[in-house]
Amino acid sequence: MTAGGADDSGADARGHVGRHRVLAAWRQLLQLWFPTGCAACGVRDEICRGLCAICAAALRQRVFVHREALASGLVVVSATDYHSVVQRCITAVKDAGRVDAVPALVPLLRVGLLALHRAGVRDCVLVPVPSQRRAVAKRGFQHVELLVQRAVPDAPLVSVLGYRRRVRDQSGLGRAERARNVAGAMVAMRPLAGMRCVLVDDVSTTGASLVEAERALRSAGAEVCAAVVIARVAKRFSSAHSAPTTSQLSRT
Repeated sequence: MTAGGADDSGADARGHVGRHRVLAAWRQLLQLWFPTGCAACGVRDEICRGLCAICAAALRQRVFVHREALASGLVVVSATDYHSVVQRCITAVKDAGRVDAVPALVPLLRVGLLALHRAGVRDCVLVPVPSQRRAVAKRGFQHVELLVQRAVPDAPLVSVLGYRRRVRDQSGLGRAERARNVAGAMVAMRPLAGMRCVLVDDVSTTGASLVEAERALRSAGAEVCAAVVIARVAKRFSSAHSAPTTSQLSRT
């Protein structure tokens, strides 16, 4: 099922994407000219761009490729747990529009995508899970889309998901509340018959947003092969796999 007036919605969405990219570029230039300190710990350093050396090292040292299947059957690959440094870095990008912190997260996303590639998930387009319009208007860009563009510039990226209604902030909601909050909220902006997709998001807490995004894509005719997130929220990381080497963090 697709949204009514898909053509108009698609044109409107493309216009918003263009404006958000311009805003993101200007924000990045300002942050390069006027550094605002480490996005994770706040320390001010003249050579700091996004993260300080200590926080950047902490990110590199906490890489754990993890695979799990959600209740819907969707396989989700994550590159790390939701520890304090990655949490603050993601929050800085999402809530403060810290584009300069994006490069610190990009290697983690590449790790997850590489793990999927090695598992045989190939020939798919990447579909970012969208933020709501009010969040994008405040931030100036779709942060997951930007992360994908920086991680794999040549990969096919299809920003086709949107919201048909407003949803509450998921922070503080339990598993059942999160599922109810987003149920039926997303929609594909056009038919996707025959398209093989991999969903991309920043964090998976209960998987509710990924399950809803999967439903919306399947309703439009797409095949959802897997999902990739930077980090997963978990009390323990019992089924972690060995991480790729440092050299594999670069784009392949």
